Amino acid sequence: MKGLLKKDLYMVWAYSKLVLIMVAVFLVVSFFSGDSLFLMLYPIVISAILPVTLLSYDERFRWHIYCDALPIPRRVQVTEKYLLTLIFGAIVFFLLALAHGIRLLPAGRTDDFLVLLSMMVLFALVSPALILPLMFKLGPEKGRLAYFLMFGLLLVVVILLTGRTVEDLPQVSGGAGMLLGTLVFGILVFVGSWRLAIHWYEKREF
Repeated sequence: MKGLLKKDLYMVWAYSKLVLIMVAVFLVVSFFSGDSLFLMLYPIVISAILPVTLLSYDERFRWHIYCDALPIPRRVQVTEKYLLTLIFGAIVFFLLALAHGIRLLPAGRTDDFLVLLSMMVLFALVSPALILPLMFKLGPEKGRLAYFLMFGLLLVVVILLTGRTVEDLPQVSGGAGMLLGTLVFGILVFVGSWRLAIHWYEKREF
């Protein structure tokens, strides 16, 4: 597992530095953008689909065939990609939460901040959970259409939020309860996605 994580981190640095730069730029811009939900959530969307890009490189370099020749179970290969997704998502989530917590909490906008965290959790966990099983079942090439459709849906959701602010969202009492509920829902969907991806990938024939 440690070796697989190192390999993917090297791949990110070698082939996806532009994605990392985009995430960093949107993080900075979102801090100074006021309450634009598009700019707040877009870094989460980018980081959530980064492992999908790595899967495309793996197939291009025939990495899956090499892994099958090694004592690396397919369950471990799938788990590593999901773990990497959590690592990227957690880093971006923490940075966004820190930036907007500094901006919103001193202004007494605790409810706005909790609603924003709930949406960030939803994007960080559910969006990759919908994409990754399809990639493991169909492969990056055959699953490319499903990938673009899913990515398109994510973009549509974000675009629909363009120009809207946190204050435009429905305000609910007990924002902490909403955050907890969203977190539990996201974890359940993510774990279910992980198990489904393992099941499909172990049955897939190359």
